[in-house]
Formats: sequence, structure tokens, C-alpha cells
Amino acid sequence: MIRYVSQKQLPLEGFDTPPGMILDPTNRWVKLRDCIPWDELSESYYKTLCS
Repeated sequence: MIRYVSQKQLPLEGFDTPPGMILDPTNRWVKLRDCIPWDELSESYYKTLCS
């Protein structure tokens, strides 16, 4: 079974990253992450798995 965690879920600060490591908000991949509707894509994807 695949589990999906919504992108709207609040992250745990400092979890699974080295201390002091912060993603650069001007990084193109970080910007792209915010442009993609992840929740809608996951919903469509899960529907194909259940078919």
C-alpha cells in the first residue's frame, strides 16, 4: 500500500535534515515544488491504482 502525505501538512522543523540546513527559497526546484498541485495529482494517481 502506498501512503501519501499531503504537501499541506506542516513539516517538523529540523526533522531528517542536518542542523542548520535550510532549502534556498530561490532555488528553481524549490519554486517548482510550490507550483505543482501535488494533492490533485496524487488523487488522480490513486484512482488509477484502484481500477
